[in-house]
Amino acid sequence: LTFENNVVSTWSAGNDGRDDPNGDALTTSGQGNIPIAIMVAAYERLHGIGRAHSVETYCDGELAGGLYGVSIGRTFFGESMFHEVSDASKIALWALAERLTQWNFDLVDCQMTTPHLASLGATEISRDVFLDRIRESVAKDPPPDNWSLPEN
Repeated sequence: LTFENNVVSTWSAGNDGRDDPNGDALTTSGQGNIPIAIMVAAYERLHGIGRAHSVETYCDGELAGGLYGVSIGRTFFGESMFHEVSDASKIALWALAERLTQWNFDLVDCQMTTPHLASLGATEISRDVFLDRIRESVAKDPPPDNWSLPEN
C-alpha cells in the first residue's frame, strides 16, 4: 500500500474503460469528450501544487488497485477507483479514510453511495447541506504536504 508513489499509473488505470473506441477521450456525461492527455496533464499539475493525490495497492510488486482525487481544504473529492485484483481499491479507500480521519477531514465526496461506501460510514446528504458544508470545509487549512504513509 502506498500513497502517491505511482500517481500517473493510478490516474491512467483509473480511467481505463472510460476511453472512447479510438482510445483517446473520456466521455463526460453527454457534454462532449475530454482528451485523456489533457486530463492526465491537469492531474499532474494539481499533484504538483499539492491538490491531487492517489493511493495505490500492490500485489506481488504489481499495481493491484487504487484511487485518486483532489483535496481542497479539509474535503477530498474522489474521482476514480480501479482494481486489477479483487478488493484492492477497497483497501486503498479504507487506508485513505483512516488518514483523512487522522487529519480531521470534514467530507469525502465519493459521488455515489454504494453498500461498501456505506459500510465505511458514507451517508447521502442533500445538495443544500453538501454545498454549505463544502463552503466551510474548503476554506479550512489543508493537511500537511506529506501524504505518504507514516514509517513504522
